[in-house]
Amino acid sequence: MDYDHDGDLDLLLTGAPLKPGDASNVLWRNNGDGTFTEQTEPTGLGGSGKTAAAILTDFNNDRAVDLAVTGDGPSPLIYVNPREGKYPQQPLYANVKLPPTVGIAVLDYNKDGWMDIAVTHAGAPGLTLWRNVEGPDHIGRRFERVALPLIGAVRDGA
Repeated sequence: MDYDHDGDLDLLLTGAPLKPGDASNVLWRNNGDGTFTEQTEPTGLGGSGKTAAAILTDFNNDRAVDLAVTGDGPSPLIYVNPREGKYPQQPLYANVKLPPTVGIAVLDYNKDGWMDIAVTHAGAPGLTLWRNVEGPDHIGRRFERVALPLIGAVRDGA
């Protein structure tokens, strides 16, 4: 991940907080000289709770790397790269009752030039697909659930 667009690969560590109040993710900026500086607080990428998976892509086609994180929250979180400052976050979905998220993948399933999101869950449905669509009044992006032909699918061991 090159969150600051300086050509050096930065490092995002995900997991679970070591103690209450700790961040579940830690971002390290590559200084380009063999050293790293922690940037978790300035970017707002710390998160809370357990992080199960993280994936990078460009959800809004602005040529900046965005981030999607799954974990023990009610929805995966999308962090949109502002290029400077804190990453605004938004849930992938709201007011939808689904089991905890486990994995995440990005793909342009409908070939419209916008990255969509597939999420695996710890119970039925085992998989949901979310289409990246234009927001109201042509402002911003949002995600709509896509009906899949899977009924009652769950991941192995769930």
